[in-house]
Amino acid sequence: MKLNKPLLLSLSVLFTSIYSQQSLSETLAVTGATIHTSSNKGVITNGILLIEDGNIKAVGKNISIPSQAKRIDATGKHITAGIIYPASQIGLFDLPGNPTADVQSAKGSDLNAAYRIDYAFNHNAIAIAENRRHGITRAVTVPTSSGKLFHGTGVVIKLSGDHNTLLSQGPMKASLKGIGNRNIAWERLYRIMDEVHYFKKHQSAVKKGKDTRSFTLSPRNMQALFPVIQGDKPLLLEVNNAIELLQAIKFKQQYDIKLVITGAAEAWKVASELANADIPVLINPQENRPVDFDKLGARYDNAALLDKAGVLFAFTYENSNQRAFLVRQSAGIAVAHGLSHASALKAITTNPAKIFNLNKVGELSKNKVADFVIWDGDPLEITTNADAVFIEGQSYKLESRRTKLRDKYLNKSK
Repeated sequence: MKLNKPLLLSLSVLFTSIYSQQSLSETLAVTGATIHTSSNKGVITNGILLIEDGNIKAVGKNISIPSQAKRIDATGKHITAGIIYPASQIGLFDLPGNPTADVQSAKGSDLNAAYRIDYAFNHNAIAIAENRRHGITRAVTVPTSSGKLFHGTGVVIKLSGDHNTLLSQGPMKASLKGIGNRNIAWERLYRIMDEVHYFKKHQSAVKKGKDTRSFTLSPRNMQALFPVIQGDKPLLLEVNNAIELLQAIKFKQQYDIKLVITGAAEAWKVASELANADIPVLINPQENRPVDFDKLGARYDNAALLDKAGVLFAFTYENSNQRAFLVRQSAGIAVAHGLSHASALKAITTNPAKIFNLNKVGELSKNKVADFVIWDGDPLEITTNADAVFIEGQSYKLESRRTKLRDKYLNKSK
């Protein structure tokens, strides 16, 4: 059925009025929905999700609902945990290339590992509301390449779009691209790691001039890597081909660090090795073409093969800013190529939470934070839309700059 413009606007107003009055302190019961818990409870049909003070009080079928609870009848709807995007640029730029509005990299500076994106993170960025209305509730935002090996430290965010958007520091981002040929790049990475270990042990003597050893990085950039070598901060390393994925395994074992691989186009070739090394990967299930020599083995069923081998993985999308929400489409494509529906859903909810130690979100279970989405259909179908988005039990209007422009010009056409 084709909806006319006045009806489309009326439906938008209706859904907003139903869901937008929920506050953090209220008790909320969502009833009648198919609940995809992404936990050991699996999928609950005609279930009840009970929220209290921003947390999940209970989830299941036969749940006692307090008399004072606000009820939402979600019969025929689907509920999932909020989507978590694992390597975004949300909040870093709205106008790429504009030096006052683009803070995605340390290009043109002497910073690499010491670059931090939290100083000028934009909690009013257009991409926050746009991605939130499509179901993304949290993200790990990381800097992009500045032409150096280390790109800097990311942040963990919730897409509330206020001063509380920033939650904590995220992973250290690095890439071997643009650092000479791969032998040179790996040698430089090993050398820097050795130098950082040495500098941490002898930094007092170095700073006093008693130790005149030269280093590849400045003291400030080396200090930024201390949490990595101590195992307190993950290193998010971009690697795609199978040969270098095997090298990454050796690298992790030598330095005993928390390593997460992003890219991983040929991860299926070394899936058992990655599983045994306990290295999680971030992949784009839509990559199936050899766009460069690092991705000659890219294929659609990468995720299905990784899942079979027991590798922990999460999904990304080629546009990780304004259209990061299309990661849901990536998950659907993975299902079309052999991955189970449950595993695909976990790859955009539970798994990114596990990879980046976000212990209170990612699944719908008791005592978890109430980040969840009510969908009007199967959450992995491309035609499905979010009916309501909740972050910490608080509902958010499904509007963004894009919807405001739509409504403005639809009204003018009447």
